[in-house]
Amino acid sequence: MGDRVTVAPGVSFVTHDGSTWLFRDARGRRFRYARIHVGNDVFIGVNAILMPGVRLGNRVIVGAGSVVTKSVPDGMIVAGSPAKIVGDFAELELRVLETFPSAGDMIGRTWRERIDSIVEKEFRPDLMK
Repeated sequence: MGDRVTVAPGVSFVTHDGSTWLFRDARGRRFRYARIHVGNDVFIGVNAILMPGVRLGNRVIVGAGSVVTKSVPDGMIVAGSPAKIVGDFAELELRVLETFPSAGDMIGRTWRERIDSIVEKEFRPDLMK
């Protein structure tokens, strides 16, 4: 596990493949155990599943509910089941830094007041029909 990694609730790190136990011969059952590697500056969204042997590079975002079956290179955003590349970390970083409020924008004495001061107040028109 790298530095500055956020693992949201419900994330599963599956380091074995239980289906291989179904296969046996004179030498016995078969097993697969593989480590999962997580780089630096990674966010893993709620209920994501990382499968055996997966490597997440540095500056990677895994979308909520994704099933990561293959390794993810540095600087990518993946989502879906199975997870596929859907974006670029650096592009999202520029957009977030330009448009999202910062800690310096917060106003208030209590944490609640500070959060309330930056909460989006109106409905997004593109969602209203």
